[in-house]
Amino acid sequence: MPVFKIWNADRSVKKAVIAETLQQLITKGASKLNIDGTELSVVLEEDGTVIDDDEVLQELGDKVFLLLETGQAWTSHQMTLVVQDQSSFEDFGPASTSTPNGLATASDILDVERTCFTVKSESDASANDIGVLEQLRRAPLPTFSSEIMPYLRGERKSILGVWKDVVAEAANYYLHNLPEFKTSDCYGVIGRKMYRAYPVIGLSGINPWTCFSTNLSQKMRHLRFHHKAKSQLPRSSGAATHHKATKRQRLDFSLSSQTQMDNANSDEDLKRHQEELQKEWNKPNGSINKDHVKQLLKETRQIRLAYLRENQSNGGYAFLFRDFPCFRLDSYILHEFSLMNGLGKHQAYCEGMAKCVISIMGLMGSMDVASYNDAKYRDILENPTQVTIDVIKYLEKRLKMKKSIIEELKDVPDSSIISKLATRDLEPPRIRIFFQGDEPAGVYVVGDGVYTEVQEPKGFRMLLTLLGSYYCFDICYPKQFLSTLLVLDTFMSGAAAPTSATQAFRFVLKELEEERSKMTI
Repeated sequence: MPVFKIWNADRSVKKAVIAETLQQLITKGASKLNIDGTELSVVLEEDGTVIDDDEVLQELGDKVFLLLETGQAWTSHQMTLVVQDQSSFEDFGPASTSTPNGLATASDILDVERTCFTVKSESDASANDIGVLEQLRRAPLPTFSSEIMPYLRGERKSILGVWKDVVAEAANYYLHNLPEFKTSDCYGVIGRKMYRAYPVIGLSGINPWTCFSTNLSQKMRHLRFHHKAKSQLPRSSGAATHHKATKRQRLDFSLSSQTQMDNANSDEDLKRHQEELQKEWNKPNGSINKDHVKQLLKETRQIRLAYLRENQSNGGYAFLFRDFPCFRLDSYILHEFSLMNGLGKHQAYCEGMAKCVISIMGLMGSMDVASYNDAKYRDILENPTQVTIDVIKYLEKRLKMKKSIIEELKDVPDSSIISKLATRDLEPPRIRIFFQGDEPAGVYVVGDGVYTEVQEPKGFRMLLTLLGSYYCFDICYPKQFLSTLLVLDTFMSGAAAPTSATQAFRFVLKELEEERSKMTI
């Protein structure tokens, strides 16, 4: 059978897939690349040619392909630099535009092309502006680190891998040596000087230096905001206050005070975004612009975390669902989770969760982990709900847990499902599954009087949605679910086992690590 090379849109994940047809390539490629979209397309990596039938696919079998989701557009290898690293893209500040998962869309590409610096004539500029421009023209360029210089001199193949560092070092240099300039023509002067000295920074745009000048402007604006926020932090008037301790392995980002300092959105901005999101959410089913909703979530993420801490009491989070009703669907919980992690780490978490479930199946004796392959993984995905239930029940039995994170409700009429989703205030999140006969009729994460529907339970998505809810809403793992959630979390994230872990927990985790070590992939 033919083997195809398939990459995701930003070329950050690259896999090989065995397939006989285009549909097989899409299905298996989506699984390996952790892409959940339903309308996917395949294009040639080198020029974006759409592949739409099996014969063409077979003829081009030696080529590299990209798997694109709805709304994503093919970009050249150079253009991916402004969106290939989500964390670096966010460093450039709120002016950056990208899809929620950090990939370029057609509008992103146009925005990059249009974002240039229109240099005013010096007759229109103030005397101070002219003085700063003259300083910039005469000032030496930044002295870059020894790690970056080989790329700038063209001695190494691609500048893309160190682009973030180039922009950051340049921004720090000008911020400390020439902090007065802020106008667009000043960034244009720097961009031109950099391009003349280091032509490798030239990319497509109105001018070859446009992309560099844009990113430098955004990075410096971001740094200025940080300095201003730090200088305005109030002095402590008493003993330091500590955030309530948790036994959960939290993300550093979610607990960092940096979150509040990064919050450049005003209350008016938040209200405007909430109204815009509510307006989008109230559209008829099928007409909601999912990309728009995700972009709104991204733009309000920082202030939402501060808002969560200000209003959260004893682990409650239902108030967020009133202001952000999109969290009733799992795709937006997972999107929020990926924003907290960064795209690369989030993909690693997805793979870690899949390997955790497979390792538990190895302990159960229902799978030979050493011979695990794509075909066996596909068999698991044919009935992911039942597999997940069996795996969790086995894990909880080994951990001697008295309460399960999964509740099963049998033969509930469709008309009664909503009423059966009710939970009391402050109840911790867990999974509730409805069955009609032997077939699952609905999967939900419920707690604190609200619920999230898991629309596609495939790929152990319900477990990711559950853990994502604890992370996104800053909830401590409750005692009744603690060991189960910690095993999943520790295995998923690769974090060290907590020092207070029970003997049963450590023993199970050790066995799971032994099973994972048998995997050949």
